[in-house]
Amino acid sequence: MKSKLALSIALSAAASSVSVRAADFIPLGDLPGGAFFSRAQAISADGTTVVGYSKASDVKGGGAVIAGDDQAFRWTLSGGMVGLGDLAGGTPVSRAYGVSGNGMVIVGGSNSSSGDEAFRWTSSGGMTGLGDLAGGGFFSQANAISNNGNIIVGQSESASGMEAFRYNFSIGVQGLGDLPGDSFRSNALAASDNGSVIVGGSDSSVSVDEISFGTPSGGSVSIGSYDEAFRWETGSGITGIGIDDYSDDFLGLSGGGSSARGISPDGEIVVGWTTHPDTIVEPTLSRAFRWTETDGFELLGPFQLGIANDLAADGEIVVGRYGTGTTLGPADSKLSAVGFTDTEPLLPGADEAEILALGPDALASEAFVWRSDVTDTTADLSLTNLQSVLENEYGLDLTGWTLQSATAISDDGRHIVGYGINPDGDTEGWIVRDFHIIPEPTSGALLLALAGFTAGLRRRRQA
Repeated sequence: MKSKLALSIALSAAASSVSVRAADFIPLGDLPGGAFFSRAQAISADGTTVVGYSKASDVKGGGAVIAGDDQAFRWTLSGGMVGLGDLAGGTPVSRAYGVSGNGMVIVGGSNSSSGDEAFRWTSSGGMTGLGDLAGGGFFSQANAISNNGNIIVGQSESASGMEAFRYNFSIGVQGLGDLPGDSFRSNALAASDNGSVIVGGSDSSVSVDEISFGTPSGGSVSIGSYDEAFRWETGSGITGIGIDDYSDDFLGLSGGGSSARGISPDGEIVVGWTTHPDTIVEPTLSRAFRWTETDGFELLGPFQLGIANDLAADGEIVVGRYGTGTTLGPADSKLSAVGFTDTEPLLPGADEAEILALGPDALASEAFVWRSDVTDTTADLSLTNLQSVLENEYGLDLTGWTLQSATAISDDGRHIVGYGINPDGDTEGWIVRDFHIIPEPTSGALLLALAGFTAGLRRRRQA
């Protein structure tokens, strides 16, 4: 009996070293009453809480029923999706963009009696406005919050222009300035664990100025100037981290663009996007990156039009989205204005200026997951397209879904959130839970376990 038990334990131990993948894909649903729509924008560091926005209720206007306004939500596995309401006095709209590490504090943007205003939400205090920077028109939006819940970052309008800010109870809304050398503009998008390091994008002397291009329809369209990714640190201020491609080859201009969208808890690793000439498919507008002060830019994956949104705490898993090279359909006025039809392919063979004129949100996209221990240099993206990974490596059935963007990941890398098109054709937020690898038993591990058990049994008999 004891021998059988020992054998069972040995085989179980070997089996625990085999690759068993146990991930769950959970659609988040939406808030009741409005057109079906939801987007997950962030997840708490501990993986318990997802935040974003959804359509809350239908609104009658001019005798017709139209889609309801966006409302910020909080989602948990036990409680599902719950609306957070909005600031008093303005248009009933709100969007949540960030959440503290334990899920207890949520930040975003709403509309108050003063105008568009950043908010902070807690279960005990509800939604409260943060105010804005002095001197400009009234505007503020909170984009993220530190894991400890003390520092909120975002963008506000100051006397100088649109400016990145940090906020806490003692200082209120504090402007972070911008990078020197061009028009005044900056936006803070993420913060380290304690808020001492903040990243985002700013206009600078190395980013491309606002430019206009001709379009296939014979007209022209202007795009805003690109930013340069920045890193702001307590005591040192704002510093640009550069652009991976700074050359005269990018659109015939000297410069390019970059933006930092995520940061590790210790403030050492930054992710985002940067312009870069590509050798896989021409032309390229942007590439996702991982950056450290020591190693500089590391381009992620074989895809183009890539944007890295977030990373696990150790930087070994990065999530985001990449452009598939087709326009979204049906074509809206923006697409029609630049001469593209509903689903006309843009890549390969499209002019760089045509892609720039459309902007990233006018292109179809798919979610990616980059893992430092997995190399994918092929154009089929089988190892980095998140949907392919979930279907092929985890055996999940995602029939009818298109995962468009992975927006955030928990600190331990186990839970990923984002949004996509569900089987009914509606935009819906989702969470992938337990995205991790448990070592699987190989035949060699089982044989070694069996050999060890047999040898031990033999020694006991000899004794």
